Amino acid sequence: MTQRLDQINPSLTTNTTTAVPDAQQPLLSSAFEQSEIQTTLENTRLKATQLTHIPNYANIPASTRRIKPLNNFLGQDRARASVEAGIALPYSGYNIFAVGTAGLGKRTMVKRLLQQHAKSMPTPNDWVYVNNFKHPRQPIALQLPAGQAPKFQSLLHQTWQTILKQLERRFTAETYHNRIEMIRQQAGDEQQQALIELTSEGEELDLKLIAQEDEHCFVPVHLKNDKMQEMSKEDINALDSKTRAEIASNIRYMNKKLERLGLHLGDLEDDARDKVQDLNRDIAKQVVMPRIDIIQNKYPSVEGLTEYLQYYAEDIINNVEFVLEQEEDDFRPGTFSRIPARYQANIIVTHKPNSGVPVIFEDFPTHYNLLGHVEQLTQNGTITTDF
Repeated sequence: MTQRLDQINPSLTTNTTTAVPDAQQPLLSSAFEQSEIQTTLENTRLKATQLTHIPNYANIPASTRRIKPLNNFLGQDRARASVEAGIALPYSGYNIFAVGTAGLGKRTMVKRLLQQHAKSMPTPNDWVYVNNFKHPRQPIALQLPAGQAPKFQSLLHQTWQTILKQLERRFTAETYHNRIEMIRQQAGDEQQQALIELTSEGEELDLKLIAQEDEHCFVPVHLKNDKMQEMSKEDINALDSKTRAEIASNIRYMNKKLERLGLHLGDLEDDARDKVQDLNRDIAKQVVMPRIDIIQNKYPSVEGLTEYLQYYAEDIINNVEFVLEQEEDDFRPGTFSRIPARYQANIIVTHKPNSGVPVIFEDFPTHYNLLGHVEQLTQNGTITTDF
């Protein structure tokens, strides 16, 4: 074992060497110190003034909002050509798939190219939902020229407010109340005259019309102490059977006439009520129709608008009493509008005139965001919805 260790140590000693630097070895020189390139360096040397560009501040705008965006997309010629070719396809069902690392400007390129192409296309029309007075669950869709939907909505709402103010003024005028009083007075006179005639006929038969237990009936009377007084049961029982039978027959006869008179008086009240309603409808028609004609003349080519305005006017005219009875603070909490929902216009989509087709980016393409959903409103614990 000792001999093997002695053999290993000399070998380790002989294999170990010490690196000693050569002090006389020359150092490497820089490439710029070579004599061969000195002429090139002198010809290409830049001055300190050439290393800095000082702009003319007078030519720089105060804001970059008015500067048009750079649409050249430097270094993306093939990508731009591919996107333009895909956009120019006049067919549906094609898609453009842009892939690349973040920050390359994929979205910016596609958006700008789409917007440039969209401006050259015709602007789509506006769409408005209005109430269907015949079938409320099936609203009416009106197609208007681009940019006309907000104007139509404003005009329709202003028309309602104008109609309401004019109705309130007409129905609170003294002439209206005088005509109502005249109708009621005429009906009252006819009722009073019919009662007088029936009462006179009863007096000829010694019968008197009285109110008993909230009902009217005839009772026999006789002359007593120089005064016509009602006969008591004892007085009637004191009469002979023939006279009692005659009195009973007269009472039945007059009570039947009284019953027929009651029906006739009800008919007179109905006639008076119908006259009042006809008067209200006539006044409402005088107020509503001129305003409806203004809307119709402004939008003569809108399909379905004439029929809708006809139902719109008829609904106000036929329900003018309910329209006038609405409270001032009666408004929908969801829309904060004092205009009844049935007379409003709901804008579904609108566009600026001559703006081309819209370019829409949907970062969260869910079912609701793509197709829409029914909006609901909670009122007094009940969920409701309309057009």
